Amino acid sequence: MLFRSAELSGIVTRLRAGLDPVQWKNSFEPFDRATAFRLYAQLFKPIEPMLRASRTLFVVTGAPLDELPLAVLVDAPPPGGTAGDSSPDALRATSWLGRGFGIIQLPSASALWQLRRPAEETLSPGLFLGIGTQQISMKSQGAMLPPLTATEPELQALARTIGATQGTLLLGASATKAAFTRARPDRKSVIAFATHALTDRKSTRLNSSHLVISYAVFC
Repeated sequence: MLFRSAELSGIVTRLRAGLDPVQWKNSFEPFDRATAFRLYAQLFKPIEPMLRASRTLFVVTGAPLDELPLAVLVDAPPPGGTAGDSSPDALRATSWLGRGFGIIQLPSASALWQLRRPAEETLSPGLFLGIGTQQISMKSQGAMLPPLTATEPELQALARTIGATQGTLLLGASATKAAFTRARPDRKSVIAFATHALTDRKSTRLNSSHLVISYAVFC
């Protein structure tokens, strides 16, 4: 039986609570692996035979699933039961969907056209801009932002995929708001951020979200 809209929203909220230190209120919130497995069973179990030969999933989702990184879904019964949600050993032994597949969440199905264009139509080198940060020494509402160690290879791989191997990359300490402005983003065809995002959960305004680059919040 498929989840109803309200139930699905509740599931996404519960799973995100286990990922977002801001919501923990000074105490660790275990990630609900059983619910992550239930959601996987609804979304992917029926098409598992078609996925066996694949290593990359291109996924287009709408609300509320677009608020959840699908890599955290669990594709097999999680070991250790509920107690295992707080056990490092059980968490390491968990079969996370992101371990078996590279997952690319797209804004729309038409975005595939950009990724699958013939080689002669690939993006001109100067029209790609990638911004990535690895270590940020700042806190978000008391929670230290964790390092993002794969941002540089992620952006380099994206540039190669779309044929823009000589595009502009702003990485680490070079990823600042000033550098972003100097790179003339208005002249770029593709702009990719690989960094932390912060949202004001008390606000309903669309402009209440921020991307964190270097040591400042980019709005």
